Amino acid sequence: IFATPRTCESDVYEDFLKANIKNYNKIPMAELAFLIENGGDTASYISGFKDVVSSDTEMGALLCTHYGIVRDDFKKVFPNIKRWVYQEEIIPDYIKNYFQEFPEREAFFAHNKILQIYATKESEIFNKYVNDWFDDDLKVEIIKS
Repeated sequence: IFATPRTCESDVYEDFLKANIKNYNKIPMAELAFLIENGGDTASYISGFKDVVSSDTEMGALLCTHYGIVRDDFKKVFPNIKRWVYQEEIIPDYIKNYFQEFPEREAFFAHNKILQIYATKESEIFNKYVNDWFDDDLKVEIIKS
């Protein structure tokens, strides 16, 4: 399990892991989200964890929304891992199920259905992701933190 240190420490996935997976290791990656956000050398950073992962590891999980952006780097560094789980593929189903269970809460979020993105600082790399993932006309609004 590759995650941020805070996610590893939080035990947020602990019940699920204990119920569904025999053996797992949590690998906190303190700098990876920063490198992704700032266009750093993510492949080299990920390579630094090669010795921590057993060669017979069958499955890997990227449990940070940022990490899926560099999933190809993980696949190159850990070619022995054939099955991957990506948080960004789990979250939409979780939210869908959540709103089916609590339909009154979906109404709260369904205001005008206009996508707005706010950030606390200007970032060329973040703007590139916004343009790649959403409409080119969508502008990031900078707010004071």
